[in-house]
Amino acid sequence: MALNPIKPEKGRLLLAEPSIHEHYFHRAVILLADHGREGSVGFTLNKPVDIQLSDLVEDLSESSYSVHLGGPVSKDNLFFLHTLGATVPEAIHIMPGLWWGGDFNMVKKLIQ
Repeated sequence: MALNPIKPEKGRLLLAEPSIHEHYFHRAVILLADHGREGSVGFTLNKPVDIQLSDLVEDLSESSYSVHLGGPVSKDNLFFLHTLGATVPEAIHIMPGLWWGGDFNMVKKLIQ
């Protein structure tokens, strides 16, 4: 009997198998934020690092937001998930109650 593969789409969780050779994705739980012909974008949910958001954003004093390890691509960028919806201009809807990115200056104002 043939299995029907699940097609990648926004909002799905990807579970990586254990690997002794792959550091970034070893047992990773990844939320797929976008998938198309150009490629995929996902967020690792279970790889927190010992850094707070305020350590990365100089003019942000609030430190209760955690930072998670991404992957081997775009390591010099800060991507963020939130539940603020249309309150944050240019945010991309992933699934009910969850958005990705948008105007980070608006997010900083809301945090402060």
